[in-house]
Amino acid sequence: YVMDQDTKITSTVNVLAENTRAYMVDEGIDDDYKGGYKFKPFTQKGTINLYANKNVGIDVQGTHSSYGNGEVNQTYAAGTYNGQNYNAKNYDTMEEIVNVKIINEGQINGIGSKTGTVENQVAFGFNNYDASANNSRNELINETNGILTLGAPKSVGIQLRPENPAGSGNTNDKRGLNMMAGINKGNINLNSYGSFGILTVENKSGNNLVSASALYNGIYGLSNTTAGGQIASYGSNTYMSKIENTGTISITGDESIGVGMLHNIQGAYVGGTINIGTDTSQNINQNKTSNDASKIENAIGVYSKVETRPVWANSIDDFARLNNGGIIGTESVEITGTINIGEKATNSIGAGIQKKGAITLKSGGKIKVNSSNNYGILVEGEEFERVVARTRPNSNASAIETTAKQYGRIDIKSGGKVEILGNNSMGFVLLKGLGSNAGNITVVSSNSLGFYGNKGIFENSGTIETTGTESHAVILQNEGTSPSATPAPSKAEQTLTFNNTGQIIVNTLGTVGIYAQSGAAFTHSGS
Repeated sequence: YVMDQDTKITSTVNVLAENTRAYMVDEGIDDDYKGGYKFKPFTQKGTINLYANKNVGIDVQGTHSSYGNGEVNQTYAAGTYNGQNYNAKNYDTMEEIVNVKIINEGQINGIGSKTGTVENQVAFGFNNYDASANNSRNELINETNGILTLGAPKSVGIQLRPENPAGSGNTNDKRGLNMMAGINKGNINLNSYGSFGILTVENKSGNNLVSASALYNGIYGLSNTTAGGQIASYGSNTYMSKIENTGTISITGDESIGVGMLHNIQGAYVGGTINIGTDTSQNINQNKTSNDASKIENAIGVYSKVETRPVWANSIDDFARLNNGGIIGTESVEITGTINIGEKATNSIGAGIQKKGAITLKSGGKIKVNSSNNYGILVEGEEFERVVARTRPNSNASAIETTAKQYGRIDIKSGGKVEILGNNSMGFVLLKGLGSNAGNITVVSSNSLGFYGNKGIFENSGTIETTGTESHAVILQNEGTSPSATPAPSKAEQTLTFNNTGQIIVNTLGTVGIYAQSGAAFTHSGS
């Protein structure tokens, strides 16, 4: 680790060879090591240009400590550095976290080729192949003045990939299960198709097989970690694992996603702004073959297909540490920012889930559709079993996990808003799964819908309001199975049921408040 790098990395680095990176940050030092006076975080303030396949701008490789019998982040006594006093640290328990900050304050540019043959680049990612100390946490930060621009298809701005607990032949239970965070405060530009702004992914081997789950039963009471590696959940708001956006993500490439959760993490916070479809034309790297080069097609602002892994109230974390307070992390992906679907977007979605995914549009969160043939929210959820509490009777016992049936879903909380200003668009689409609206779904356009559903259950306690020719508030087209059928369907697949305790308003003559067909169920005690 190099001292004072935050004042020195101002170079321009051009990466020309395949499967190569500009910088590899390995064996990082705790941000608070000796009071934080001696070693400063790795900070990239220059320009990185990626020209070839499988290039990485900043490749973070994890670190070790006294806890995992490593050679860095070792015990030290209290002392003085340059006149500044610091306290002793041991780094030999899960109470002392090695928090390594890696910062981008410059530009990282993925340069797509003129023929569209360069792809699979990562601007900034955690991608370690051995097993780091469990009390380590890598915090990847794209600062307010950082710019990540992806010009090659199938690329990622900030990527978190958990470790394989058996990586490099590891058999030490104090390694391979650790925390990480991917934070965007600056700008991420997705100028390529099939790309992600912020992404969590599984750990896969060279032959594309998902890494196996692991036992940490003796040390933490964990029977199995998640397949594909486990991003650890830690019982502290300071050192939790998370993805977070407070900056701006702009999408001008087909089938690209602003924030994507393809693998579990403790918390997911989406503030800031995500813009889809504001560019006027596409080049070969932005436009997927056979698509319309004048439109940004099939893009998504926020997407999830897996559940989060918070530390629940009065439960232990992944390291058998008891959380006596409230939940640490999030029960779902939380949107508090703004998602804009612009004039050049089509067949795009503000927020969408599949399978086990869950998203909450919280107070202050807003999805605004400004163009035709788009969707504010789309749900295609399934039933699954989720751990909702974990306890451990004693240090020699296995953890006891409490599970509950849950369902892929999206919920709009009070103060959350979906606005449809584009024609032929929909506010909330429930293909299957669960959903709710306690906020506002507003349509001001023609031939659009506030809500459309096929299967599952939807609760409306908020307001669904439409204005415009042929723009109806609620259309229920049942494709679900009766709950009394044998075998009984899950709630996600059952007869479409819409329960209204809120307001449904239509302002244009000839439009419909609620239209139900094919056996859809509707209850109404609102207005």
